[in-house]
Amino acid sequence: MDLEDLIEALVEERSTEALETLLGSKAEVVLEALVNAAGQVLKAEVQEDADDQIVEEIRGHLVESKAMAILSEALQSSEPTTREFALSCMSEIGDTGAAAAMVNLLEHKDAATREAAAEHLALLTHYDYGQDVAKWREYVERRAKGVVEQQVEDQEDAQRRLRLQIRGKRGPDKDKGDRDDNADDDDDDRGGRRLDDDDDDDRGSSSSSSSSARPRSSPWGSSAGSGRLVDDDDDDDRGKRSRDDDDD
Repeated sequence: MDLEDLIEALVEERSTEALETLLGSKAEVVLEALVNAAGQVLKAEVQEDADDQIVEEIRGHLVESKAMAILSEALQSSEPTTREFALSCMSEIGDTGAAAAMVNLLEHKDAATREAAAEHLALLTHYDYGQDVAKWREYVERRAKGVVEQQVEDQEDAQRRLRLQIRGKRGPDKDKGDRDDNADDDDDDRGGRRLDDDDDDDRGSSSSSSSSARPRSSPWGSSAGSGRLVDDDDDDDRGKRSRDDDDD
């Protein structure tokens, strides 16, 4: 059996087999057909014993599927029972974003539709403004503003959590490792300076060695020390000659 045959069997014969087959699918075309089928069952002048169960099972399937787009379209149906059934499903799903579409039915020409819209808006939002369209539109505006503000807060919270996760991945061991690496670098720098000091000592040692290895200055040099050595030798020579003359 194709979809049309299944819907016909469900609506005309109240076939439980057709219902089970249809409830096994979440395809949009099937869900849309189920909404219309429920509206037709509710429209029947003579209600059968199985009607309530069929409608409730269809409602449960739509709620579980969260078929909000299909239900929003069903609000424009020409059948009052289909509109009311869609309203009941939307209020049970509990998505307050549907309030804007539901508020529009408060201005519908059908009195039963307006009453159903006010009732299910109250069930959905936990506010009760009756059929006061202005107050319901104010609610929709406040909710839209609050959603935007909440989205901003959620983004900021997500950024904070991301920063905390990054810090958590680094952890205290990572921070300690960074400090140890920095300390090692400082030690290397100080070690480099010690090596430089050793180089200075080596240069000082080389300078001393060079000085001791240089030959002494000639007695005829210009240094003061060399001048004194020359004078002492001359005095010794003069003293020796004087003693020789006395012996003679």
